[in-house]
Amino acid sequence: MRLFCKILSALLVLGFLSPTLEAKPKATSNATSKATPDPRKDPQVQRILSDLRPVYPHLTASEVVRTSNHDLRRMYERLYHTEGMNLLEAKQKAAVVLLKEN
Repeated sequence: MRLFCKILSALLVLGFLSPTLEAKPKATSNATSKATPDPRKDPQVQRILSDLRPVYPHLTASEVVRTSNHDLRRMYERLYHTEGMNLLEAKQKAAVVLLKEN
């Protein structure tokens, strides 16, 4: 019975001390969220957004940031093909478009 009481008291003491022993990541998470640049102010994202707006009118700056360069090239291909180029010319022109840096 004494052993049980000692184990129980040790667990209770550890239960009260464990929240004070844990690290507090709240201070660092606020600092990293402020360091992320706003995609609406990036000139490359704005240029891509304005280029693709005729074909993709609901496209947003955050979607442009999350979209891979490969998919952006395909979007440019569709844009140029819609503007009247044949598919080969559209692919060639989309291949030389400057896209966002990863």
